[in-house]
Amino acid sequence: MPIGPAWAVGDSLGPPSCLLSLLLPSSSSSSLSSLCCSLLLPLLLHPASKAKQEVAFLPDKMGNFEPPKPPTRVGPGEGGKAHHLSPNKQNEGSQSMSEYGINMVVSDEIAMDRVIPDTRHSECQHWEYHRDYATTMIQSTTIMECQHWEYPEDLPTTSVVIVFHNEGFSTLMRTVHSVIDRSPPQFLKEVLLVDDFSDKANLKEQLEDYITRWNGKVRLIRNKERQGLIRTRTTGAEESRGEVVLFLDAHCEVNKNWLPPLLAPIYRDKHTMTVPVIDGIDHSTF
Repeated sequence: MPIGPAWAVGDSLGPPSCLLSLLLPSSSSSSLSSLCCSLLLPLLLHPASKAKQEVAFLPDKMGNFEPPKPPTRVGPGEGGKAHHLSPNKQNEGSQSMSEYGINMVVSDEIAMDRVIPDTRHSECQHWEYHRDYATTMIQSTTIMECQHWEYPEDLPTTSVVIVFHNEGFSTLMRTVHSVIDRSPPQFLKEVLLVDDFSDKANLKEQLEDYITRWNGKVRLIRNKERQGLIRTRTTGAEESRGEVVLFLDAHCEVNKNWLPPLLAPIYRDKHTMTVPVIDGIDHSTF
């Protein structure tokens, strides 16, 4: 079940952000506080004088950034199905739960780029808004199919900042894979991993080697001492290169067409912040 609806804060109203779902493991006590910070912060870099394209609903065609239906795959955790360990791995799984708060043995058996179900709502609200924000008039009608929204082609570029400290390797990399695989590449400037002084061996050279597959699209910077979540996110924002800064938790999976609905309200008004709808991932079966 979604924790709550997506929403936008600012001087203007954006397109229906209900088109986004974000999958987040529910194991950590910090999940809700992290959720509250998982929003997009606009930087004042996007040109304000350029004519803005409109968000449009196209009932007879798919939206311009709607991805094709993924192929059917068989394997642990595919399609978002719960994955259970074999009896001989139960003790190992329990140990990982104690260490990480997440069953990393289960996670390690699931593909980094697994297919997840489309959890977007079947009904969305169709928002019509005028350029005169001082006298904004809103009309709302129920329509079907989130897949039929067309977004501006010149949305701002985004730096996705992911802070981690001793995160499980597979959950961290599954987060990165989902962002890379499900984001329009022209809007994804980078994924910036910010290490808050981790001491896990697999988050050292192994991580540095793994992210080279993305040819610089994924960057890694490290704190020289423990700074905590907020200071480390501030460091990530200062080091980011995109026009918009987006913070994600280190163990989540973004869903289909997740990014344009979040960027469109900021494109319309740079003073806007947006927050996604969140769904839960079971911390023991994924």
